[in-house]
Amino acid sequence: MDIREGVGNEGGPVREDEWSVVPVQQKEYGRTDYALAYDAPDMGSRAALLKARPVADHLQRWPAECDVSIRDG
Repeated sequence: MDIREGVGNEGGPVREDEWSVVPVQQKEYGRTDYALAYDAPDMGSRAALLKARPVADHLQRWPAECDVSIRDG
């Protein structure tokens, strides 16, 4: 895994490539969730999209998030 500043968990690891468009599934009450495993090393490449096609309901723009404190310390 690549270590990048700004995206990832508190330990720093993120996927090799971070994609904004990922395959998602519809859940109860209108919620959506990743169609692939949350910690999948690849979610947005063509290969990943083809793998998710049988279980995905649609593609959604889901940008990477980062855990950054907005306060001192």
